[in-house]
Amino acid sequence: MIDKTNIFLRNDQKLNHNNLRVYLVLIFILGFLIRLYNLNYEDYWFDELFTFYVSDPNVTFYETYIRIIDTENNNFYQFILKLFFLFFGYNDFNGRLVFK
Repeated sequence: MIDKTNIFLRNDQKLNHNNLRVYLVLIFILGFLIRLYNLNYEDYWFDELFTFYVSDPNVTFYETYIRIIDTENNNFYQFILKLFFLFFGYNDFNGRLVFK
């Protein structure tokens, strides 16, 4: 039976699944490292400052809800970010890790 997925490749050019997985993991790691490079190079922009203010883990969830309602921005993202800050710390690097 003919393998129709690799019909244009010779037998010595075909990638097996293990090689493909290794290449995909390497690409993923490279992409993650590029993502972290110069993450805090610039200061926060206005929308990032707003999100950083709203998702402050030092205030209650009710206060976060009031801040979201007061700004007319009904967004569940701020609650998710607040939980992220509670677990991993409230700093610029962690905020940018999730913002971007």
